[in-house]
Amino acid sequence: MMRLARLAAAAGLALALATPAAAELRFFEAVLTGDQEVPPRATPATGNAFAILDNTNNRLIISLSFTDLLGPQVAAHIHGPAAPDATAGVLIPLPLGTFVKHVIDLPPTIGAFTRKEFKGFLNDGLLYVNVHSQVFPGGEIRGHLLNVVPEPGVSALACGMGLASLWALRRRIVRAR
Repeated sequence: MMRLARLAAAAGLALALATPAAAELRFFEAVLTGDQEVPPRATPATGNAFAILDNTNNRLIISLSFTDLLGPQVAAHIHGPAAPDATAGVLIPLPLGTFVKHVIDLPPTIGAFTRKEFKGFLNDGLLYVNVHSQVFPGGEIRGHLLNVVPEPGVSALACGMGLASLWALRRRIVRAR
């Protein structure tokens, strides 16, 4: 009976350690086009942005790719808060060019907003990525960062990792006797 109680306690601890980080990640995606600019831009350029909000560590991890700008890129930013038919100020500057897994440590204040407000705007779809070019210095393509629910396979993988941790912990308990 004591063995079962220890195994149950270990299982609870392993699940507690295995799941909070996954539960604190939020995923976002934006499809960038010229027709989402305000006013719309006639451009063949398109792009994609993918972001992960790590609530535990107050980080935003973002990747950006784009093609066919009509002129050289001069800037890229995250703007907000704004509805799709409105504009807003720059909140976070982004690197020039395309990039993968750019890590942004979110400070306590971002522009005129608190970190908590920024996260709320992101979760509500009120932040957008804007790529500026020499031809369109106000922005050539843009897209709102929208919440994406990971496919079931991602959740199943996280659950499987938790179960594997439980199995390894159980083996250590059994061997320790």
